[in-house]
Amino acid sequence: MLCVVVLLFLVYRRRKSLGKSFQSYPRLGSGEMFDHIADYYDGMNRLISLGLDMSWRRSAVRHLTSLPLHSTILDVAMGTGDLSLALLQRRPDYHIVGIDPSLAMLRRAEHKLKYSNIVQGVAEGLPFADGTFSAVMVAFGVRNFEDRKKGILEMRRVMRDDGTMVIIELGYPDDKNGKWCLRWISVLAKLFIGYIVPCLGSCLVRSGEEYHYLQQSMYSFPDAATFQHFLQTECELCWIHYERCFLGVGPHIYVLRKQLSRFDGIKLRSSG
Repeated sequence: MLCVVVLLFLVYRRRKSLGKSFQSYPRLGSGEMFDHIADYYDGMNRLISLGLDMSWRRSAVRHLTSLPLHSTILDVAMGTGDLSLALLQRRPDYHIVGIDPSLAMLRRAEHKLKYSNIVQGVAEGLPFADGTFSAVMVAFGVRNFEDRKKGILEMRRVMRDDGTMVIIELGYPDDKNGKWCLRWISVLAKLFIGYIVPCLGSCLVRSGEEYHYLQQSMYSFPDAATFQHFLQTECELCWIHYERCFLGVGPHIYVLRKQLSRFDGIKLRSSG
């Protein structure tokens, strides 16, 4: 117990000092930031998700497995390519195009995805023609868009009218859930995200700033209902499916399509 108290105190001191270093650091969430952590990004993902992150990606891509043969899919904020890898394991006939601002992350993706077209770039300026892709997907990247609305509108633009968009994104645990056991899980998840994850980043890979940013970006990201409203009213998208993984403390999965008329609005439906 004493060790836990000491650990939390050290993390608290570390967090107090982080704000001073942010001003001289590359924009948190930028490609430059991910260049710093590319070499150990996958390993840290497995660690801080308790080994669940690939199962979350598989849950997301199952909504894209019924597309026609040889469909072309865009993976935005591709990172090291795990979302594309999960989809290709189910549908190896698909053609994947990936884009990410971090060259170091894309180099790691190239080792996993031998036959994919990989481009360095940002969501806010996708270098593709209108209606190019049967589907567009993004995993844990929307929080990092410099201009969230512009990035999502670009994703919508390059998607075909009958296409599908899948977004998997982290959200802060909700401790207002009615069941007491789920409330306690949410409280523990908040402690883990807010204190333990930055400490692991500092101790294991000397990247406390980046993993403190994870907590900050999750806290500032809108809840599911607010994000739904934003996507419908600002980005002209409507809902097909919504779910939240892992007892309400894991990531959100949003499955959407274009609004082609003002009658296309579909209310949020939750499962899982």
